[in-house]
Amino acid sequence: MLFDPLKIQDYHDRVRDCIEAGKPGFAQGYLFDVLVSYETASPGGPFLFPVGFCIPIRPTGVLEELILDVARGEATASPYTFRRSRIERMIDERRTHPMPIRKLRRQADMLTAFYMAPDSTGHRMIF
Repeated sequence: MLFDPLKIQDYHDRVRDCIEAGKPGFAQGYLFDVLVSYETASPGGPFLFPVGFCIPIRPTGVLEELILDVARGEATASPYTFRRSRIERMIDERRTHPMPIRKLRRQADMLTAFYMAPDSTGHRMIF
């Protein structure tokens, strides 16, 4: 039996069950080889990221990486999980970066194709 006194694995399992059931507002993926669960309407904060203090990244950076991973097919999310305004801001930031960095432009194109096209898979994941 797994030693899990904080019931972290139970929470990840519950989030996974919600995603599989199509319940709105949940996402999950691996960032930095750590399982991260996101809950849009969580009263205790949107993330369960147990080793976040060891990783030099801001909480919004974790969310942005999760959004990118969902678009790449490397993470999963249920409908109505991410705000349209956040996706639009991510696209604008990547397109208007002062240096012509190809990686950022490719990310902007990927986000646009996955989330913003009305007939795309990701369009149902935003609200």
